[in-house]
Amino acid sequence: MKKIVPLILVCSLFLFKGYSQSLELYYQDQLLANGQDAVILENPSEPLITIHLGFKNISSVSVPVKVKMHEVSVIENTTHYFCFGGSCYPPGTVESPGSYTLAAGQLVEDQLYADYMPNGIQGTSKVKYTLFIEGNVNDSVCVVVNFISGYLGLNGDLPGQVRLSQAYPNPAGNTVSFDYSLPGGIQTAKLEVHNLLGSVVKEAVLTEGQGKVTLPTFDLQEGMYFYTLSAGGKSVASGKLVVRR
Repeated sequence: MKKIVPLILVCSLFLFKGYSQSLELYYQDQLLANGQDAVILENPSEPLITIHLGFKNISSVSVPVKVKMHEVSVIENTTHYFCFGGSCYPPGTVESPGSYTLAAGQLVEDQLYADYMPNGIQGTSKVKYTLFIEGNVNDSVCVVVNFISGYLGLNGDLPGQVRLSQAYPNPAGNTVSFDYSLPGGIQTAKLEVHNLLGSVVKEAVLTEGQGKVTLPTFDLQEGMYFYTLSAGGKSVASGKLVVRR
């Protein structure tokens, strides 16, 4: 009997021997490794979080492409759905009914996006999107999208006790600063700046109860970043930062 391998297991950080890869995924003009995380952060007041993903056919022939969704960890009472090839599918749709024909070498940036509605709930939901060749699920590439609304983590009433100003100036040029205040009992805290793929590009350890911290940004590429303040072992405040010169 022929063994059927679920699609959610096919997309991995490596390719099985004998399988080719015809597709690439892009986020913010950056090539994503297969299985890599992408991060998008919005303030708690934002009702809708949208991520746009580009995809490319790196083979020498035209291919019909489909999308499959898998919930890695989704917060209860939030809503998400995806749009592909000019059609948007209702929440709960696991696989795009239709395919999109991608010419050899073609890159498209406006045919795949996903919407996430936090419905007032702060936290992180993770959803995996797999792009694959119709009829050949082994030829696939995937990304795990981290939809973040507000605080990245909650620790009792600690977020209410922590004070972190908005980044200033924002957009930042050569430096960016923050004012902060930590509650008693917190000995150290850490401020981190992440790129859109979640990698830490700047960090500072805060050892005083309150003060100002300034980070250099002259060596960062122009674009969008996000910052988080961690205290008591939890991420308790976050926000967006734009670097522009």
